[in-house]
Amino acid sequence: MSKKVMSLLAASALSALLFSCGKEEVSVEYVHTSYEKSDFPETISFNGGSFKFSFAADTVKLTKSDAPIFLAWKYRVNVGESTGAPVEIKSKTDEVEISVPANYTENTRRISVEAAFTPAPENYGDEPSSDVVWKEVASATQDAALVLIEDFYWAKGNITLKDGKFAIAENMSDAGLFFKKGSSYGVSSEPDSYDGVAYTPARVKIDLSAIPENDPTDDPCAKVDPGLRLPTYEEAYYLYYQEDLDNEHTLNGVKGMGYKECDFFMPYAGTLAKADGSISMRNEYGAYWLDGDSYDGEHAIYIVSDNYSMIYYDLANTNLGSVRCVKNIRQPKLVSYSPAKVDDYKEFDLEVVTDPGEFALYEVVLQSDFNDVTKMSCTQKVTTVKFKMAPNDRKEDKTWKIFVNGKYTGKSFVQPAISDYAFYVGHTPSSHDYTAFSLSVTVDTDMNKVPVEIKGDDGYSSLKEVSRNSPTISFPISENTASKERVLTIYINGENTGKTVVQGAAPEASKFSVVWSEGYLTVKDGAYTFAAPKEKGMYFKWKSRYGIDLGQDVKSTSAYPGKAYGPEETTIAYADIKPDEVDPCSLVLPTGTWRLPTEDDFVELTKGGSKESVKDKYHMCTDGEQTVYLASAGQFKKAGSGVLSPASVFVWTSTPSTKSGNAKYLMWTFLTTSGNGSPKIASGTDKNQGLQVRCVRDK
Repeated sequence: MSKKVMSLLAASALSALLFSCGKEEVSVEYVHTSYEKSDFPETISFNGGSFKFSFAADTVKLTKSDAPIFLAWKYRVNVGESTGAPVEIKSKTDEVEISVPANYTENTRRISVEAAFTPAPENYGDEPSSDVVWKEVASATQDAALVLIEDFYWAKGNITLKDGKFAIAENMSDAGLFFKKGSSYGVSSEPDSYDGVAYTPARVKIDLSAIPENDPTDDPCAKVDPGLRLPTYEEAYYLYYQEDLDNEHTLNGVKGMGYKECDFFMPYAGTLAKADGSISMRNEYGAYWLDGDSYDGEHAIYIVSDNYSMIYYDLANTNLGSVRCVKNIRQPKLVSYSPAKVDDYKEFDLEVVTDPGEFALYEVVLQSDFNDVTKMSCTQKVTTVKFKMAPNDRKEDKTWKIFVNGKYTGKSFVQPAISDYAFYVGHTPSSHDYTAFSLSVTVDTDMNKVPVEIKGDDGYSSLKEVSRNSPTISFPISENTASKERVLTIYINGENTGKTVVQGAAPEASKFSVVWSEGYLTVKDGAYTFAAPKEKGMYFKWKSRYGIDLGQDVKSTSAYPGKAYGPEETTIAYADIKPDEVDPCSLVLPTGTWRLPTEDDFVELTKGGSKESVKDKYHMCTDGEQTVYLASAGQFKKAGSGVLSPASVFVWTSTPSTKSGNAKYLMWTFLTTSGNGSPKIASGTDKNQGLQVRCVRDK
């Protein structure tokens, strides 16, 4: 609003002296007073202030009278739509100081100053007029202290000290005062450390450690104005989501947090340490107290910085923080909840009734001492919510606290510990082969008798009991004579635990149709022979006479050593070793006795799965007569530059692939620590790759 300072039109204070001496003529003396000037500004701060108005008096003396009669006058200060109480002036006054109250609201308002002067009588013997005519002498617009962000009004500045009172800082960049949580003792942020003085707002000399704190009723915002208070957790979240994190913000040389679509700024005011009173993190970090506490009583706080911002709880409680107030609209509150007492651990419905106050949206939160949290939203129309409370599956009571709008309501209830419980703890083994074994199951229970049942997918069933004093039971599991795996499921107290044990399928009675060599093909003492059962052999291109020796400690980086055995040691380039030349098994003495296994030979060997596995080392197959170990060795690259998957089994078959230049091979990986990967006849790989060779002969 513009400044309006008006000259006082015909404003005058009049004094009249009346003389009477018999029939002598009586004259009148006038003292004229006019408005001269004031320091009333065009715009007044929301903090208000005092302003001086000056008046000039001119005297016209028309008689010898020395006893003038002073005619009283009045002035008043009008705030917004409210007309001020008149102040009467009964003696000559050259200057009047007028005070404008603070405007800690969201609205600007007009301030006007009016005066009413009593005119002098025109004729002797007339009484002074009793008619009062008010005329405006000056006006101004007073700023609002609050700004709307989303649904809530925030103060434009931090709490500071002004004219011996708590006030809102007129610059949003001002750090203002530091406070302990739950305390209205303010500490200056201007020195580098605490100087031994706090403000209530009166100046108080006090040790930092003696400053009171943690009083939930002591809100420094209310000491500024009853229309203000600390922000709630919910109000801070609305502000938090308006943060402009894409840009750095500086105001009057002070860094801080800016906000989208509004003129609002929170300075990085730093913090004051409780331990030594030092002030740190200016222009880097700001900590603003909120109204609310966690389940364990830690104070809610809003942190702002360039690196991160968050609304959380002050877990350390080591510093004094800043305060930015909000309009004290009526907060939501708890009206009632039912049931007030919970009888047992079981599932139940909890109804919570609230009063929304002036909030459009807020939350009801239930939190337990085991950090279980459940929440529901409320509105002006939906003020009652019903929670479906899960059973307490713990062996301890749960204490639930009720929070409304981020504040603990002071109300809680206890959900009793579970009773008559039976919890699955564990079982061994996790799996087993087809042979008979003992299955052990452990249960945690407070009962004297709990049924434990093992059910097989083949109709097998066995039922036993455990108790709180004897929580582990063993089941003898018979041999699985079926040709497929048996899945055993564990039931406790009639309920499926979801835990199973897989018992392997019985091996087929048929024997291998061929005789398998005891190990992979290798060369020793200038002759083709077989390695030990669990050893690696030499690497061969498909149907090549040349074997490559990479030793037993094969790595992915193992490269061609520059020589091969055919069976004599020969220096030869790896590329010069030709595949598809001769079946190397046929070269084992007596020649022509052994051959490469066909695809069908490997299918027969591996169809019963691995009967013994060591992860990344070997699989073992048996028909009860022959035991065949297949050691892992990987594939030697056709370039001779290294080994692919050295921890997996790769063995040539004699079967060519349908793709030219490729041949089929057995591939068997290790999927788990127990080595239960599945064998597979791969469709083919380049014949120039180097794989292990296993040999067979007719029975």
